[in-house]
Amino acid sequence: MEFDLPDICPNCGLGIIPTFLGYSHATSAPYVGIIFECPSCKKIGFANFFLYTEKTSAWVADLKNGDDENFSKCIAVYPEKIYTPTIPKAMKNYYPEFYEVYSQAHIAEQKNPDKITGMAYRTALENLVKNYLLETFPDKHDEILDESLGKSISRITYPKIQSLARAASWIGNDETHMVKKNPDWEVKDMKGFILALCHLILAEKVANSAVNMITVST
Repeated sequence: MEFDLPDICPNCGLGIIPTFLGYSHATSAPYVGIIFECPSCKKIGFANFFLYTEKTSAWVADLKNGDDENFSKCIAVYPEKIYTPTIPKAMKNYYPEFYEVYSQAHIAEQKNPDKITGMAYRTALENLVKNYLLETFPDKHDEILDESLGKSISRITYPKIQSLARAASWIGNDETHMVKKNPDWEVKDMKGFILALCHLILAEKVANSAVNMITVST
């Protein structure tokens, strides 16, 4: 049985052809641990595999005999990398729920489930837009939470913020459908729009603080 070792070092993050050092298997379950070395940073990594076999009771024999009819799947690589989202950390203070959802989407993207990350980023976008609007229109709380994202975006009074939010939402909507209306735009573009959106919202908050300072001082 062959094992597809990680092609990215969990220590240094570089693409590699790892050096196999050895393995060990669980005593009563179809799990195998593979030890490998990164040829670049020379650090050790560990990969945990689950063995799929027709006869689960014979999984150790399959491993030793090289039974090609069965296969393995890597379920974890250690040390686990800590993924830091690319959006400003200040967003965590103003919109903690959005920051958490975006961070989870970012982690999912790094682990390569490319079919669902667009939907995850769209969820983060909706969270940001609605919480941003709730600050501006607190009396419209229930309406904003119940309405579509598109209608919420229409409430945004700052044109550039509205344009960024709408563009990001269009890409996010495409990620939820089989046929895309904007096939030339991808998740990476959506992330760029959300990043710019975060910076504009933060800039607006700083500007509002300046206005408040001037108003109080005059």
